[in-house]
Amino acid sequence: MFRDFARRGLAERECVVADLQQALDLVRGKPFGNVPPGRYAWSFWLQREMLDAIVDVAHTLADAYQKSGDFAAARRAAMRGLLAEPVSEILYRDLLRIEYRAGNHTGVRETADKLTALVASLDVELDDETSVLVSALLARRP
Repeated sequence: MFRDFARRGLAERECVVADLQQALDLVRGKPFGNVPPGRYAWSFWLQREMLDAIVDVAHTLADAYQKSGDFAAARRAAMRGLLAEPVSEILYRDLLRIEYRAGNHTGVRETADKLTALVASLDVELDDETSVLVSALLARRP
């Protein structure tokens, strides 16, 4: 069902928000997240495809809601995507922009702090685009 809603929602020139929302409403966490690690090792690429599709839907939906000025719905879309893929920088960038445009500077700081802690725990670096966005939004804080 997710794939059908996502395909319809993403296939149109202008995304179909209702279809994307129905797809995202089906997401309850990481695919196969309730299965012991390694149990279905054969499904790794399938899981990766599912995560990529969830991120695409969440990102597109967050962007659509943000453009319409519905920051609460945009925030929910980004957060639902992060349930499935908690390390998605594109969804964190969405969340940073949403909080900034909503005037929630505390939310910008909290999201930036959470992202900083996440990359530190994974011992990785942020993409340049994410680093620039975090720096720019935090510098604009009143």
